[in-house]
Amino acid sequence: MLLIVVAVSTLIFLLLTFLISNYTSAKAQAPSPPKWPIIGHLHLLGKLPHQSLAALSLTYGPIMPFKLGMRKAVVISSPHPAKQIFKTHDRKFSSRPVPLAAKTLSYGGNSLVWAAYGHHWRLLRRLSFTELFSTKRLNSMEKFRKAEVSKTMASIYEESIKGNSVNIGSTVFSTMLGIVENMVCGNYVFKKGDELATELKGMVRDVLKLSGEPNASDFFPFLRGLDLQGVERRAQKLRERFDGIFSEMIERRLKDMREKGMVNERDEESGRGIKESDFLGVLLELMDHNEGLQMEHVKGMLMDMFIAGTDTTSATVEWAMAELLNHPYVMEEARDELRRVIGKDKMMEESHIPDVPFLQAIVKEVLRLHPAAPLLIPRLCDSDCQIDGHIIEKNTEVLVNVWAIGRDPKVWSDPLKFDPSRFVGTNLEFKGNDYELLPFGAGRRICIGMPLASSMVHLVLGSLLHYFNWKVEGEVDMTEEFGITLQKALPLVVVATPSLPLNPYL
Repeated sequence: MLLIVVAVSTLIFLLLTFLISNYTSAKAQAPSPPKWPIIGHLHLLGKLPHQSLAALSLTYGPIMPFKLGMRKAVVISSPHPAKQIFKTHDRKFSSRPVPLAAKTLSYGGNSLVWAAYGHHWRLLRRLSFTELFSTKRLNSMEKFRKAEVSKTMASIYEESIKGNSVNIGSTVFSTMLGIVENMVCGNYVFKKGDELATELKGMVRDVLKLSGEPNASDFFPFLRGLDLQGVERRAQKLRERFDGIFSEMIERRLKDMREKGMVNERDEESGRGIKESDFLGVLLELMDHNEGLQMEHVKGMLMDMFIAGTDTTSATVEWAMAELLNHPYVMEEARDELRRVIGKDKMMEESHIPDVPFLQAIVKEVLRLHPAAPLLIPRLCDSDCQIDGHIIEKNTEVLVNVWAIGRDPKVWSDPLKFDPSRFVGTNLEFKGNDYELLPFGAGRRICIGMPLASSMVHLVLGSLLHYFNWKVEGEVDMTEEFGITLQKALPLVVVATPSLPLNPYL
């Protein structure tokens, strides 16, 4: 009898263990699309991966395991799991996988964007915040930003008088280039409209395309060294072009500081002897004090500033103008607000931004529909972690599809409609605390330049609307071009006409 009881008990125990194991496994294993041998899900990415992944998430859910060749990945497409990634388990997801192209372009991952989480990253972030993005530092640089925007408005005014068209993206890029130059090295290497500035815009876009381009060597490590697509070769050539520009900037900065008695002539190549300076000078000074920084770190940081500080803002303003041209009644409402607040004989300034809530709503709506980085920059899980009952294994890449979150019908009513009024009277912000709207990411690796980017998008967009009429024949094409940043496939080129009787910029 005892043997029968033991046998039955054992059978029941094994059955329960099997059922519990299956339940736990099913719960731990999030649904995933069928994959092909060897390549996994690579064939499902398409030319616009953020759109393809958004469509798949409607079938397979907001936590979708994805196999990219030999690499494990998971795609997050809703606010709740995004919050767990960026807040609850932020420390576990604070590192990033570095594509080979990005590693080359960032001088071996020696930049704030691509540095592994740890002491070196903390040093770079602290320096960037203290010397560039603190409230005190940004306030001290406001007059330079105002002057740069004034130059841009004057240039557009001159072109409008001549009846010439304006390339919105290139124009705003040049504005941001001047601002970043001034913040980084205190002078101007590039002049508006010159060949080098035009070349640099193309180089920046090439960096963003290459860094986001699917590369077989990234998905199959055994192919590294073969460079079948030529991605690494192109990245190396591009870095050499940037290296020439950065070397010239550093040389000019050292010469200027030496002439002002701010540098000893011990070692110009390494920058030893710097006493005090702007951001570039501070980096060189730290090299002099053996703070763990080498010239590669300095150039990696310069790459960050010029890439992130120029293209994302210009792309956002371009998308905003495209949406407003397709929705002229929204544009007119924004212009009415600007004139009530600013008047017809004054420039728009950053101090006006808190007083123009409808303009703020427009910017939020643009960032919802057209986030600068639709998949953000991937995170890397450094240990097994459970998100909404699903296991994300160590060394899994995490792609947060903020483009999909911004268009999720479970989150937004009429999500494909451009409707800034949805934000009027709400407290919803894009500062990393509201996970429905994450254009700058969240957590400890949130975009450090967010305050500057936000101010400049509002200031430039508001100035364009305040001082000019903008019209276009037909509807503006809204086709996207994918990279790490989301661009318009066709540049927005329009003709402006002055809308105010006075031109305070001239």
